[in-house]
Amino acid sequence: MSFTTVATQLIEFQKSNLVSSNSLRESLFGAAARSFDLNTAAYRTVLQRGAEVSRNLSGSMDAQDVFAICVGHMVPALEEFAGYSRDACGIATDTGIEVLQIAEAHVARINRHMTEIAEIADPDSPFGSTSAAWLIRGFVNSTQSGLEAGLRSAQQAASCIDAYFGTLYPGATPVAQEAAA
Repeated sequence: MSFTTVATQLIEFQKSNLVSSNSLRESLFGAAARSFDLNTAAYRTVLQRGAEVSRNLSGSMDAQDVFAICVGHMVPALEEFAGYSRDACGIATDTGIEVLQIAEAHVARINRHMTEIAEIADPDSPFGSTSAAWLIRGFVNSTQSGLEAGLRSAQQAASCIDAYFGTLYPGATPVAQEAAA
């Protein structure tokens, strides 16, 4: 086994880890920025609507007028809340899809690099070092199995979260699926 070949493979392996980390960071920061923008817009709307309702209520003199003002502002507030919920679910779904794609690509890169390292170690091993080659192969196989199990768990968690949001917000699931397509 050539030391420079294995070292090159390990360097490539570390590069792929950095690429995945940067992609994950960009995805999460993008989701945080979209969430911040959504929350800022929601706070602004709540404050504007509250000021408007306060102005209207300060000018009313009887109970029926107060009730009519409150009912008149309730429907638009509920519609805005439903829109906010749809947007929040969309952000969460989009981010989950991006993270899952990054994880799948990362696992594929790790599998490729580990397989290359195992292939390099096996044919170049000198006489008497087959136990080292088998050790490396066992490490590669167990790492691949662990990564695949982790990826399956992440996919199951994502589907459970989607199902949970689907029960909470039945109208949001088709919208999120359309946005993801």
